[in-house]
Amino acid sequence: ALGVGWDQNVAFALAVILEQYLNVDRTKPPKKQLLAINMVGWSRGAVTCFMMANKLFDSQIMIPVRIFALDPVPGMTNFQDSRTTLPATVCDITVVYARDEQSMGFDALVPKLVGSTRARYHILPGKHATVAGNANADGDNGPYSPNLGAPGKIARHLAVSWLRDNNAAISSGSLGDFELLKLYNEILRDDKTYRAMKRFQPDSKILHSFDTDKKGNEARSYHDTPGKTYGSPFSTTADRISGLQGETEINEQGDFVNSHHRELWARSSAIKRHSIGVRYTARGAPDDRLRTEIGRSIEAFGSSIISKIRF
Repeated sequence: ALGVGWDQNVAFALAVILEQYLNVDRTKPPKKQLLAINMVGWSRGAVTCFMMANKLFDSQIMIPVRIFALDPVPGMTNFQDSRTTLPATVCDITVVYARDEQSMGFDALVPKLVGSTRARYHILPGKHATVAGNANADGDNGPYSPNLGAPGKIARHLAVSWLRDNNAAISSGSLGDFELLKLYNEILRDDKTYRAMKRFQPDSKILHSFDTDKKGNEARSYHDTPGKTYGSPFSTTADRISGLQGETEINEQGDFVNSHHRELWARSSAIKRHSIGVRYTARGAPDDRLRTEIGRSIEAFGSSIISKIRF
């Protein structure tokens, strides 16, 4: 709970980088060429990536760093700058947050960025472990539900795709647009189940002492002051990162889970969308607009064919 061992992990990773890529003896050429460092982590592992980026910077290793952070949770008392602020050498960061997590000590962190870091944020439903692949109905120890694995599969796809986009040699783990749309459709169908996970969680009353504003002000102050976490018995991670690229607003509108879902939908043809079956809204209700869209697309397709027929 206190993050014991973090510093040792960072020191070990730094030693490996110095030995294998930079060569401790700077008078000799490096053993391998190092153009950038990609780091992926979940929970405190994600925060460890933040710590590692700062350690590299403090060690005068000015190599570009990219980070994929899955629900970065520092835990209580772990709000030092090395864990909450990223140096200018971090050129790219993608963060995925668990929408329905509000347990005490599990406040996710929005890191403070310095410089021109490219940042992207996504929200996925469920608790802290749900986005890492836990498919249990309470987002914790059970009972298992085979229908609740979609957030973890999408998070894995996002991480693998991010690594590939950043030149990592990884050959499997990503999904096609059709598979992703089906998973997002399952999420919309089961949205009430994910939201119900909140009732299995204790209120974060102790962490609420870090900020005593009302819920609305809390969300604004959190967005305006990255690098801090705020707990509240009335707020979730989605509340606390409200405003980050409009992710919360996208989700609450009911049409899409996040901006990634919206982008997939936009670039997919209406015919392909139809093949996923009935589309659901974020309240678990069927969306009849898809049928209308399909009808219009088929009608347009038919008109196009007829116009090309010469009698």
